[in-house]
Amino acid sequence: MKTRQGGFTLTSFVFTCVLVGIAAWLITAVSSSLLQHQDFKRIVKQVAANSASYRTVEDARAAYNKSAGLNKLGLNLSNEELRINKRSSGYVFEYSYESRAHLIANVSLVFEFKGAIP
Repeated sequence: MKTRQGGFTLTSFVFTCVLVGIAAWLITAVSSSLLQHQDFKRIVKQVAANSASYRTVEDARAAYNKSAGLNKLGLNLSNEELRINKRSSGYVFEYSYESRAHLIANVSLVFEFKGAIP
């Protein structure tokens, strides 16, 4: 009896390696934006946790700017992108900003981050 051998051909092996390479490239391109957003949320939560010590919205924004600068976050959000509102229960940090991950030539992925942290 003849047995049939199974496995990858050279063509399917090369094709699989190309797909794995493209997936790894995309993951590395996307991960920096997502990690930066996680750092941003961590910093805002720390600032919001100390909100009892802020008298004005400007004090809260200064605390965010100081903490973001110390952590080398690299996000310089304007007043429209990071809104800080004073409520009776404390401060609410609302954010809405875009982050771009450059892929190749003139192709980029755009991430829109929106949310609020009380």
